[in-house]
Amino acid sequence: MKLHHGLLSISDFAAYCGTTRQTLQYYDRIGLLKPIQLGEQGYRYYHPLQSHEVRMIRSFQGSGSSLDEVKEILNFSSLDDLEDWVSLKQEAFAQELKRIKREMEFLSRYRAFLGIARDNPLDVPSLFSISQPLRFHVIPFDEPVELYSDYYFDMLVRYSEYCKDHNTIQEYPYYFFVSESEMRGKLRFSKMLCMTEDMQVQTQDSLLAPAGQILMMRCHPDRNRKEDSRKYAYETMFRFLEEHGLRSFGGCLEQPMPVPPGLRKGDYHFTVVFYMPVKPADRHAERGEGA
Repeated sequence: MKLHHGLLSISDFAAYCGTTRQTLQYYDRIGLLKPIQLGEQGYRYYHPLQSHEVRMIRSFQGSGSSLDEVKEILNFSSLDDLEDWVSLKQEAFAQELKRIKREMEFLSRYRAFLGIARDNPLDVPSLFSISQPLRFHVIPFDEPVELYSDYYFDMLVRYSEYCKDHNTIQEYPYYFFVSESEMRGKLRFSKMLCMTEDMQVQTQDSLLAPAGQILMMRCHPDRNRKEDSRKYAYETMFRFLEEHGLRSFGGCLEQPMPVPPGLRKGDYHFTVVFYMPVKPADRHAERGEGA
């Protein structure tokens, strides 16, 4: 390495910094890093201390900053300006990390749904267990809602607006809550469950789905079916409970989900998954006998 009046030629400076002549020439061309001196025949010379700028350029590039952003950084006139820029970048990355986390959570839940769809045929109830209770944040609505009514679709619009206002992606799964009395009567939605607790969006109301045994059934809303799909689903599940000495408690969560490719039937390209908490029926209580 040969010094020329305390300066390094472009080749020597490139070797000193662990980069290439072409990279330094490009930095010079775009005004990112100029040589300290131009010699005869246009030879570029750099001061060894300029290696710190090269290291800084490469560090910011490695963190995802564009060369235009790096150029802006190098032109800051004070440390305060640089600190403000770093703070803004940190906040932007934090928001991006939140978005990625939400997307990962959605993909995990949807992957679990795909497992359910693969292992459980339509219209066949099955029992499974959840080890921990789930808390849902609830968006209440002013009046009950009929399925497929205009108000039902208005509800979905309101849900979308809620997600936008709370910087939350509108995603599957979302849930509806149906009380036990509703399940056995005229089926209507009393509340809409917007998101699970892991979405970290607080609402005034919440609902706890207890741990334990859950009766699950997938039901496809096929308009060609003569009977009402939801009514048919609940009748089928209640019949299953009676046959297995179980009873429901606490209402049911209905989860509309897009139907995976290859599983579509009928005209509607989504399915509804019903989650009904159950426990053994108390035969003595049913006969009115004392403990």
